[in-house]
Amino acid sequence: MAIHVIDAAIQMIATEVNNYLLISPGNEIVIPSNLLTQSGSLVQGLDGHIVMSLVNIEEDRISRPLNVHRKLSNGTVETIKPEVRLNLYFLFTAVPASTNVDTTGATYVNSVRNLSRVIGFFQTKNFFDIQNTPSLEGQLGRIWMELYPLTFEQQNHLWGAMGAKYMPSIMYKVRIVTIQENEVQFDGPPITQVNLNGQASS
Repeated sequence: MAIHVIDAAIQMIATEVNNYLLISPGNEIVIPSNLLTQSGSLVQGLDGHIVMSLVNIEEDRISRPLNVHRKLSNGTVETIKPEVRLNLYFLFTAVPASTNVDTTGATYVNSVRNLSRVIGFFQTKNFFDIQNTPSLEGQLGRIWMELYPLTFEQQNHLWGAMGAKYMPSIMYKVRIVTIQENEVQFDGPPITQVNLNGQASS
């Protein structure tokens, strides 16, 4: 059974930011969501919020461990495939409240202020583990938040791929979220001798 860590990471991060902003349940500022529907229109209910969108998932192959070999109490050895280590890329977008009656730019300024507060939170807490975040689910291990600035060209490609007009936003790279199936790949007695050219060598 797969361990659902990506959705758990999304919920944990959003909750931590809202708690930092002293937002009561039901009045959250940070909302995990896509910006647009499949038809290309802005998702309803996002006005005045910071939208947290997962825009990319990649495997962290550099720090990937080797197979895990465990010797059991009965003397047998089992091999478990290493966990998958992921880098998640989240875009935090400030969606201004409706400007139908606001001609002062106050809603835009307020949305940017909220985005600044999110950046401030991750500046003070960019690392999550069970010690500083008791609610952290065990399968998540440790999570690092890293500011991931985009060039103007990269922003243009990203917003073009999403089919949206640019809004004030910031991207974070989240590493390392792990996924591991507890499926044993090998189970047998330990190797005590190696046969070389027909001769056993212990």
